[in-house]
Amino acid sequence: MSEPQAFSIEINGFATRVWQAGSGPRLGFLAGFGGLPRWVPFLDALARERTVVVPSLPGFPGGDRGHSVLDSHLDWVLAVRELLQKAGLDGADLAGGSVGGSFAAEIAAIWPQTVRRLALIAPWGLFDEQEPATDPWAQRAPDVPGLLCADPARWNELKAAPEGANSPEWPIEQTRAAEAAARAFWPLGNTKLEKRLP
Repeated sequence: MSEPQAFSIEINGFATRVWQAGSGPRLGFLAGFGGLPRWVPFLDALARERTVVVPSLPGFPGGDRGHSVLDSHLDWVLAVRELLQKAGLDGADLAGGSVGGSFAAEIAAIWPQTVRRLALIAPWGLFDEQEPATDPWAQRAPDVPGLLCADPARWNELKAAPEGANSPEWPIEQTRAAEAAARAFWPLGNTKLEKRLP
């Protein structure tokens, strides 16, 4: 696994980490629930043919405490739009998973000229009354990996503290990331996204 370049941009007065690796056409990736604590092999695979740019969402690992000033879903969408602009992703292809997938879909729906192509991995924001999503914030911590990943062991591996992380701080960072997602999507991630998709 290669190490990406890292730089920082400011969103609403808070620093946010951006990773970049590879070469070729730009591809932005917005991470899912809890964010990415480390560069993962999936991103390496994308970076073989693309310049992969991974901005951290506010409150997620690398995203400082910027979620604390985002009080509504609209606040979040506008912050993500600014994040993508400052990360140099206007007009680029955009991909995202779960939380990040929902924001990627929102950006493409509201500002279609800013997203060339869109790829979504289990995005939040769509709600099925016949099969409502399970509320991840109402689960016991050991049950969350099985709810959010087909292989809970892989989830736990991804969410393990990265090398060099301050061990007392790491659980706080993960709690902050869960809080950030809750501020954007609670309850149950029903953002009425289907109204904006056409």
